[in-house]
Amino acid sequence: MARADLAGGRAALALMWALAVALAALAPGRVWAQPADAAAVAARPEIVGGRVVTETRFRNLYPWTVALLYSGAGWRQVCGATLIGPDWLLTAAHCVTGTVAEDWRALVGTRWLSRGGERFAATEIVIHPDYNRRTEDSDIALIHLERPVPGAVPVAPATLAESDLHARAGTRGTVLGWGATQSGGRGTVVLHEAQVPVVGLATCRRMHARRGQITDNMLCAGYREGGVDTCQGDSGGPLVVRGDGGRWLQVGVTSFGWGCARPRNPGVYTRVGRFQPWIAGQILERSH
Repeated sequence: MARADLAGGRAALALMWALAVALAALAPGRVWAQPADAAAVAARPEIVGGRVVTETRFRNLYPWTVALLYSGAGWRQVCGATLIGPDWLLTAAHCVTGTVAEDWRALVGTRWLSRGGERFAATEIVIHPDYNRRTEDSDIALIHLERPVPGAVPVAPATLAESDLHARAGTRGTVLGWGATQSGGRGTVVLHEAQVPVVGLATCRRMHARRGQITDNMLCAGYREGGVDTCQGDSGGPLVVRGDGGRWLQVGVTSFGWGCARPRNPGVYTRVGRFQPWIAGQILERSH
């Protein structure tokens, strides 16, 4: 999975972009920042402390998990996304800001980056108008695909009421991605999953008080002792919980963090429930 690490600050993010353009080897996404520089949030994470998703689990549980491939990285995976409709993806704004739809392909229907699945071109990127690149507030975006995915099995973006009910502090959610398995490490070629407990907003604010602002539009998850977390390459991927009837609800979008899986450093996710009306409205508006 790829998630933004605040480790290098804005300077590091700028360097990443320069290298991406100059070498076509790095893609925009999240860069985890060091605790010393909490003001700048960049992004890209993989799951630390997780396990490989088996083929059976992928087909039966997570068929809506999508890898985003970026042209500036030689069409390699740099972020994650979820299929929330036959031809709509949900991801993090920091993954796609400053790019155009033609820069992206969605790899759908496979847990492997190296084989299987089908690639779909993106035709439109919709970034939330309140997205703040400095604080990563409202870090959410939609991607429209060139055509519907055959046999699409979307995941449902949680409403705020569903999030409050099913993603309360202490609830264990599932995170998914192709990001690094250790801070600063490389991503994997096969999808990973892990379970992390939701952390209350007040507690998360205390833990991150010296690093950066945690807003009402954010949701935190992780263990006090660390050890399990999203990481570089997981950005844009999902944090999901079970809702009524056992169906999956997406309550978070992997956004940023300070390092990966550090003690008292829960990962920060966009709180999907705060944006569910915007998501539904944008899709409806573009369906006419």
